[in-house]
Amino acid sequence: GINRENLINWILGFKEDGTERTWPLGPIDHSAAAVMTPPGIPAWYYSETVPEEMRNSFYDPDPTNTSTFAATHKNRKVAVFVGSLDGMLHAFDGGTFNWEDNPKTDHKEERGHFVWSGDTSTTAQYGTGRELWAYIPGNLVSKMRNNYSGEDFSKALVDASPAICDVYIDGSWRTVLIFAQGGGGHMITCLDVTDPETPVLRWEFGDPGLFRSQSSTAIGMVKDSGGGVKWVSFWVS
Repeated sequence: GINRENLINWILGFKEDGTERTWPLGPIDHSAAAVMTPPGIPAWYYSETVPEEMRNSFYDPDPTNTSTFAATHKNRKVAVFVGSLDGMLHAFDGGTFNWEDNPKTDHKEERGHFVWSGDTSTTAQYGTGRELWAYIPGNLVSKMRNNYSGEDFSKALVDASPAICDVYIDGSWRTVLIFAQGGGGHMITCLDVTDPETPVLRWEFGDPGLFRSQSSTAIGMVKDSGGGVKWVSFWVS
């Protein structure tokens, strides 16, 4: 049988002799990376149907209001998320981005900028690409042994594109990352990545109709039966 300690070390990027594997990251096939920046101004913000409480708590054009979600997280680090054929959803450091003007240039940045640590563009903080963390969905944990042993069947795969959205749930704003598994399985995972370095599992949902789904979800608001709004995730099965 497979040695448990060797399997765990292999997942963490080491060989059986304790040395680092040359290339521990698995192949990236059908998964397109999703990039999370500090909160911007979403299209729904200008809709007349959005509840005022939700709108005002997300963004306020008055810069003196520092209590909104956008203001609280305006210096949040950029993170890049992508699924891999190694059975994991990976998160990487993507640098420091700011939606405001760069005072170190002689023109106005209308769409934000990567923060400069010095006085020239060569110091723009595009990130190191360092892996922040990796997540293995619950239903794929038992399949990791097949990846390790090189079996050609029933491998753990996260072969679908993740999606990111700021959502208003449980009375507060959170940033969620939602992804399927492609050929790896039939589960959908939702992680709270409001703090990109400290992910929290919110839920996982499985359905046979989602097996091999490479759908990247659309996330948005719909009216509920009570006349309010709720956030939902749409899928192709």
